[in-house]
Parts: sequence; C-alpha cells; structure tokens
Amino acid sequence: MNYITLGCDFMKKNLGLMSILLVLAFFVSMLTACNAGTKNATPDEVTTTAAAETTTEAIETTTAAPAATAPSTSKPQNQTSGGSSGGSGHSGGNSSGGNSSGGSTQKPTNPGTNVNGEPVGPAPTKCTVTVGSKGYTVELGETFTYVCKLKTPKKIEDIQATLTYDSTMLELIDVEFPVMGDAPIYNTNLYNEIKFNAINLRGFDFTKENDLVTVEFKVIKKGGTAIATAIEVMSEVGTGNAYVNNYVFAGGVEVKEIIEK
Repeated sequence: MNYITLGCDFMKKNLGLMSILLVLAFFVSMLTACNAGTKNATPDEVTTTAAAETTTEAIETTTAAPAATAPSTSKPQNQTSGGSSGGSGHSGGNSSGGNSSGGSTQKPTNPGTNVNGEPVGPAPTKCTVTVGSKGYTVELGETFTYVCKLKTPKKIEDIQATLTYDSTMLELIDVEFPVMGDAPIYNTNLYNEIKFNAINLRGFDFTKENDLVTVEFKVIKKGGTAIATAIEVMSEVGTGNAYVNNYVFAGGVEVKEIIEK
C-alpha cells in the first residue's frame, strides 16, 4: 500500500516529464514503423513513388511557367501570278517565275514597254507578196490587185495559162481579162490555182503592152507569199506560129507582173 501511495505521489510530481516521455516514445515507434515499411517495399513501388513525385514537380513547374503563344499563319496579300512564291517576307529571295524580290510586281508606266522597261512593239501585221523578182508589202486585211501584162509581136489567136497563189494567205476576190473580155474560160475552184484559156481567130491584140489578167486578192495571213502566171500555150494569129515552147518565149514576147494597190 505504501508502494502504491509512493507511485501516485511520484506521478503527480512528475506528470509533465511523463507526458514528454510518452510523446517521444510515440514518435520513435512511428519512425521505426516507417523505416520497416520502406525496407519491405518492392522496387516497383519505390519507382512508382519516385515517378509520382517527379510528375508532381513537372505539373507544378508547368503551372508556374507563363502560357506560350500559339504560332499563327496568314494568307499572303497581293500575290501576283507567274511570280514570287516565298518572296514576301524574305527580301532578295528568288522567285519561281522571275527575278523579282519582295513578292510584288508593277504595271509598266509606258504602254510601249514591259515591266523591265524594254520596248514592246505591235505584233507583225504585214504580208510580203513577191511577183516576178520584186516583193510588195501589204497590210493584213488589205486588198490589192495582181496584174500580168503581155506584149507580143503580132496578135495572138489562142492562149492557155495557169496563175498560182497561196489560198491560205490570200483570199481570191475577183478575176478580169481586160483585153480578152468574156472570151476566156477559167476555173477559180482549183486549189491554189486559176486556169484559163481563150481562142479568137481574129486575134487578141497585145502588140502594145496590155493587161492579160488582173486578180484582186485580200491578205488574210501575215508572212510571205508569191503569185505567178505561167503561159503554157500561145500562137500567132493566121500563121499559128508558137510564141511559147515549154515555157520559153519566142523573140519579141514580154511578160511583166506587178501589184497595184
């Protein structure tokens, strides 16, 4: 009974010290239990714990970092065809359709020049028509008259000839025979040719140079072309002497071809 009384008196006198000892004993037991749990944990559990801690740190870092602005693109303005891909934002860059830089071009200030200031002339609109040994320049769409003149020593009683031209460049408009009138028989429906012949026993008078045939044409294509008349048969009235043999003329026969506008 005395021991109990003594114990109670000791506890009453040392109550604060006892409380401190109990708290220390609790923390020691908890620390011991945590160390034991760590030692008994598997490698996967330890790795998972470390990964969770790393992820938590990454989330905190991302939250703390300022928000990044998303990149944006816009449609280029004032793009020109034939031209300057990749040139707008890159000074001096080579363009795919030329050497212009900056992705732009400009309208020539002078209508007679291109963007480089080089002269630009109108498209050719002329046609050179050769008859005999002379070339004549005729505008596209313009009409002109081809004339074949003939001179013979005496009257002729017959003639046969072929006039050739290029129907892709010249449009046939009219055919006339000033001296022979309605006597000739002619065909204008042949490809690139006009054939004609005539007979008159009294004779056609070409003793003074006269127009054998006149043909009016219209230029329908630019370039160069030629017109010619080949006399195949021609005889002197009364005698029947040939004035032409295999396209070669007898003495005193003259043929002249010209163009009149």
